[in-house]
Amino acid sequence: MGVEHKPAPDIYIHLATPMEGGTGIRVIELWNNKEGFESFIQQRMIPAATGLGVHRETKVSVTPLLNAFAPRLNEIVGLPQLRKRPTTP
Repeated sequence: MGVEHKPAPDIYIHLATPMEGGTGIRVIELWNNKEGFESFIQQRMIPAATGLGVHRETKVSVTPLLNAFAPRLNEIVGLPQLRKRPTTP
């Protein structure tokens, strides 16, 4: 999808981690507004997943942000696990 190189204008943060048992990936994102997120899903995520042949049930929930705390946010990009991405077989 190229989100690292051309992020959607309304996104603030994207976090992803494998789910237990290898059942999928949990993604948590912070967006400026729900409309921007919904536009991203329709215009970029669904076409990209379809192009890759991914046809899985996706559970999406949108909730208002209650609180955000990130005292070391500027250090995140330097984390070793983000510098070297795992390869898929």
